[in-house]
Amino acid sequence: MCLLRPPRVPGAQLAVDAQKATEDAIVQQVRGSDIVGSKVVLTVRKGGVGQIFDVALVRGAWGAVERKEKVFILFDELQKLIQKEAPRDLLEVRERAHTRRC
Repeated sequence: MCLLRPPRVPGAQLAVDAQKATEDAIVQQVRGSDIVGSKVVLTVRKGGVGQIFDVALVRGAWGAVERKEKVFILFDELQKLIQKEAPRDLLEVRERAHTRRC
């Protein structure tokens, strides 16, 4: 995952650690001290008129993030293989079991 630019949502507002985020500086603002385990708070007002809310995140090691990304990609590929190879009735049983848990 690469955070390059803030999303372009008309009227959206974004702050990082109570400082207004700018398109040119957002990556550096989010990285901050870049110390693993340190926290960053993103403040968002959706659509420029909605409720303001904070999202607190804990910075992680980049290597760990990359490994997790690879795991999710592998899970996605495995799911596609299962759907392609598995008999239809097996998929329906799996889907019913998942629906009951949710």
